[in-house]
Amino acid sequence: MSKYFIKTFIYGSGERSPIAFDRTTGLPLLEPNDWKLFVRRSSTNSHLTLSRELGEVLVLYKWADERKIDLRKRFNLETGLSTSEIGDLKNFCQRNLRYGTGLQSIRSITGEQRKQRIDTIRAFLDWWLDRSLMSTNCPSFPNAKERAKSLPYHIERHRRHLKVPGGSGNIRVGLSSELIARLFEIVVPGSSSNPFHAHNQLRNFIIIGTLYFFGLRRSEALLLRTSDVDFRSASPTISIKRQPDSKAHSRKDVSVKTLERTVPMPREFATLAL
Repeated sequence: MSKYFIKTFIYGSGERSPIAFDRTTGLPLLEPNDWKLFVRRSSTNSHLTLSRELGEVLVLYKWADERKIDLRKRFNLETGLSTSEIGDLKNFCQRNLRYGTGLQSIRSITGEQRKQRIDTIRAFLDWWLDRSLMSTNCPSFPNAKERAKSLPYHIERHRRHLKVPGGSGNIRVGLSSELIARLFEIVVPGSSSNPFHAHNQLRNFIIIGTLYFFGLRRSEALLLRTSDVDFRSASPTISIKRQPDSKAHSRKDVSVKTLERTVPMPREFATLAL
């Protein structure tokens, strides 16, 4: 069982807040949760994004434990990681570590995931070193003058060495026009190839059509309400709305990750949906 875990708390307002814990003490991890609360929460309302980023920071903590590195001492009292340690950390980030309820190593991850993980760790360590630099304004802080002179260099060193080229070079390719046509031949209600029960064929056809024609994520489709769809106006539309921390949705895997938007709906699709 991993030493670290993330637990999501749901408050009375419906707000969901992921918190990183140390299992051995039962206490929250101070720095990762401060970073999440004071830096990242101001940039995103998605608890899924916050949870993912906390999990990526826990990769750093897992690495430090295996190397017997005291992160708090290194970043609060010293100058962070050495250049060789940063290289080792970047290699460690290639591991696929299942975070959330645990951190068990499984197969390696993609280049895109590794880059995202390293980018998050770099942002976290940049914040930690910057906060450490501000603490040198206090004369009673250990080695305040010396650290005030050296930390700007080490902040830039961490930024420079904790960078990786983007992704694995793979380009995402959508379905070909032939496969799309075949998909809709299969799911059209009444098709002999339709795998769904007759009672659900029209519903599922509309769901698949909504995902395809409007470019919705699965999580966005799960959040749709009938009030978000205007079938009867001269120009039918479908509205994708953010519902962060909604009490109406107990699922933790639903979220609108981009800006709200209203998308025009072809009249033929609106008629079918009705």
